Amino acid sequence: MATTENIYALDGWTTFQENESFSISYQKIHCNDRSNGVAFDFFAIRLENKSNQKLNLQWFNSPEEDEQYVSIILAPGEVMQGSCDSYAHNHLMVLIQAESGKAIAKPHFADFKFYRL
Repeated sequence: MATTENIYALDGWTTFQENESFSISYQKIHCNDRSNGVAFDFFAIRLENKSNQKLNLQWFNSPEEDEQYVSIILAPGEVMQGSCDSYAHNHLMVLIQAESGKAIAKPHFADFKFYRL
């Protein structure tokens, strides 16, 4: 795993969706991977299960590609967040610079669904 330095938030948390069961928010962060000589800006996604049941959250990060499908199960009270330091939750990191070369304004949560398990 690459070591990252100079990780900082570029703005505060923005709520995408929230109800009595869960909260989804995101913020822009800067990741500087000095060992590989690259730096990128990402949207870090934060998920919080506010219920006493397991939840399954599902969405597509991109409307064009099925490979961007995300399905996450959260235990009661669990919080999961994307980070520059962890590849374990890289599905919770969205690169701000799109493949087309255009910067995206916010993460895409196409066809968002949640289920109580």
